[in-house]
Amino acid sequence: MQKAIFPILKTWESQAMGVGSHKETKALDFGVLSPYKDTKLTAPFDGKVVFVDSQAKGGLIAFESLEKVQYANGTKDYMTLLTGHDNKPPKVGSIYKQGEHYSNMGTAGGVATHCHLEVQKGKFKMTNKLTSQKAYKFENTIEPFKALYVREDGLIKYSDYKWTTLPDTIGTPIERNEYVDQIEVIAEVLRARKEPSLNGAILGYINQGIYNILSTTTKDNYTWYEVEPSIWIAYNKEWEILYPRKETEEERLKKEIVKLQETNEQLQQNITQLQLNNEQLSKEINNLKSKLTQIHEISK
Repeated sequence: MQKAIFPILKTWESQAMGVGSHKETKALDFGVLSPYKDTKLTAPFDGKVVFVDSQAKGGLIAFESLEKVQYANGTKDYMTLLTGHDNKPPKVGSIYKQGEHYSNMGTAGGVATHCHLEVQKGKFKMTNKLTSQKAYKFENTIEPFKALYVREDGLIKYSDYKWTTLPDTIGTPIERNEYVDQIEVIAEVLRARKEPSLNGAILGYINQGIYNILSTTTKDNYTWYEVEPSIWIAYNKEWEILYPRKETEEERLKKEIVKLQETNEQLQQNITQLQLNNEQLSKEINNLKSKLTQIHEISK
């Protein structure tokens, strides 16, 4: 599940919620921050443009998540990011992956260059209601700082609110391979450590997905798996799924050959023992024949 990420890397909060043109809303405005001059908006999650308003009305864009996402306050639901003032907005139906550039700050609606931003919980729902300032009054909105994570290298200056920083993540998931011991991380927040120990240096949070198991050890009452060189995670059935490797056809055939060789060796040993037993029987029979001959001679 993706975490929803604030769309501008470095910016400043130029207007708070509930004041001025934002009365009766949970909207925020963000301007161009010197010396960075970031004006691009990147997709906060994998999503689709489902609505674009006219330039005269500010060019509002509704960008709806394709799947449920994780909010900064822990909520898991669909999310619609509402942004405004882009002079050349994307087309309705356009799909963007998380992190792709999809919009820009702008002056649509006759304003100074900035980005108007609101967050609607769930899928997009247009409104016919207006605030006392003649702005759209959307239903089911949530404070942006409760919805969007700020990147570790991101910056929001002069904000009146406490934003949640996106946890550092580490690890590159791979494809499922039946013939390799693998582990799938399903926990959304699981620490990755440099050493297999609770005292090991924390490298960040491991990305969800499948990894090859490079080595295994036990310490601090946990089984630890090395999923990339010097990246260890502790195992718990609530956090991960283990996938023991499946034998290849070549390995299966080799095992069959070894088994047949062992059976053959056992048969050879049995044959050798039977031959020895046969020799012993032959000796005993010859001895009995000799004794019988002696008895016969004596009885004459």
